[in-house]
Amino acid sequence: MADSFTNDPVGQLRSIGGDARELASEVQEAASEVADLVRGELDVHPYRTLGIAALTGYVLGGGLASPLTGQFVRLGLRLALIPFLQSQIAQRPTGQTAGATQH
Repeated sequence: MADSFTNDPVGQLRSIGGDARELASEVQEAASEVADLVRGELDVHPYRTLGIAALTGYVLGGGLASPLTGQFVRLGLRLALIPFLQSQIAQRPTGQTAGATQH
């Protein structure tokens, strides 16, 4: 490869330029497809799309390392655990106490 570059540098540069143009065209096409997908999603589910965009901005802006995120995670865990614990207590047999053992 190094020998062909030194033998024909102009040809190599043209080849690299053609590859770069092809890559740029593929990236532009992919970006257009993503934009169409987002527009379609925005029409169908505007609030969900807004939430996803806000969350993406929060994460990309470095929000995951903030104390506010820790508070949200703790709150979310509490809110998720309360219904689970209530269902576990409701499923418990009625005559059973916490320290009772069966013989």
